[in-house]
Amino acid sequence: MVTMYGYPTLGDLLIQTVMKTHILPKKNTGILDFISQSTGNNKDIVYVGHSLGTTTSFVYSSLRKKDAEKNLKQIIALAPIAYLRNIQGVLPIVAQFLSFIKGSFEKLRIYALGQYIDLQRFLSKLTCNVYPVICELLMALVTGLAEKQLKPEIVPMVTKYLPQGVATKNLYHYSQIILNHGRFQFYDYGALSNMRLYNSTVPPEYDVEAISIPVHLFLGKKDFLGASE
Repeated sequence: MVTMYGYPTLGDLLIQTVMKTHILPKKNTGILDFISQSTGNNKDIVYVGHSLGTTTSFVYSSLRKKDAEKNLKQIIALAPIAYLRNIQGVLPIVAQFLSFIKGSFEKLRIYALGQYIDLQRFLSKLTCNVYPVICELLMALVTGLAEKQLKPEIVPMVTKYLPQGVATKNLYHYSQIILNHGRFQFYDYGALSNMRLYNSTVPPEYDVEAISIPVHLFLGKKDFLGASE
């Protein structure tokens, strides 16, 4: 819908390969620079992000403060995700099995949940069209239950675009934040690699206090992932 009205949009962040140390794809920082240069709208660009897109905006505007000040007027964060404290649903439970899941995926050479996106969507549509209540329940367990917003009759329309692909490294990174009690930090490669990359055995935290442009947060009261606390 956004592109229909002529607004530039970043590529799908969920399936992209992330940079070596954090959730900030090089391609997307380049897109922001390109939009700024092409339109001449320095400091007039409004970044609107949802979910992982908000995480990317926080990382970008904290690590590349000068670029953010040059390119962006403000950030609008829909369902923002960063610290992942006090979250509910199944993800805190899944995060407890991070080591097992990571090891299994690496053995099977699975680097994204979405490598077979067409098959995933086919199975999703097949199931949700016949048993929409089951799919509604599964989505509610992950993101939160909003009875009046996600009715069984609209589930087939939602599954036309879901599930989206997600890089396994992003899952590991978010699980790491959950397991470390909400420390919004760089990716943990283990003590030896961390020492080489960060000059510390523990990954440093993102300095969100360095963000100097206005950030507007919008979250739902029943959002399991974007708790206001």
